[in-house]
Amino acid sequence: MPWLLGTLEDDLTKSPVLSDETALTIGVQTTLALRYAYSEHNIVHLDLKPANLLIKERNPLKVQISDWGISRIASSIAHANWRKTDSDSQLTSYGAGTPLYMAPERFTGKWKISPRADIYSLGMLLLQIVTGDLPFNLVNGNPFEEIMSGSYMRRAMMMLDRSCSALAGPILQCINPNERDRLASYDDLILALTRTW
Repeated sequence: MPWLLGTLEDDLTKSPVLSDETALTIGVQTTLALRYAYSEHNIVHLDLKPANLLIKERNPLKVQISDWGISRIASSIAHANWRKTDSDSQLTSYGAGTPLYMAPERFTGKWKISPRADIYSLGMLLLQIVTGDLPFNLVNGNPFEEIMSGSYMRRAMMMLDRSCSALAGPILQCINPNERDRLASYDDLILALTRTW
């Protein structure tokens, strides 16, 4: 097993905001790995988050995706397994994945597994890298309602405006709540990211 230097989550704990250059490197390398898994094995990851990106090298930066435990074959229908408590409407369980990085369609009961779910998750991850946070009100709000309504987009735009990130355009294309309006493929995402540089 190769020696690893930690996870992206470890790095974000030490420094919550990373440079556009770092975000671009992570975005492109992650997208290339996802494209390989999809083109060669028809698999999507479904649990992209900072803890699942391993740092293999620092100079130059090299990352590796880990934890493929809930990955699935694309084009099959999956059932989301979310439910809310009657008392407080908070999320209490989920079938698979990490809620704050999961695409809205994954909470609808039935959804078609496609690269767009991973593209959304990677967009949220890149937003966190360049702004230091996710666009949800976790103190007073209900993230489930924000995710399903798409109201997080307004906060995401404000966060990206403040960050002055060159990656704002591709990130917003990734996290669009309507999957049909999201970037459709890993190739589209690579092109959108590399055009910013």
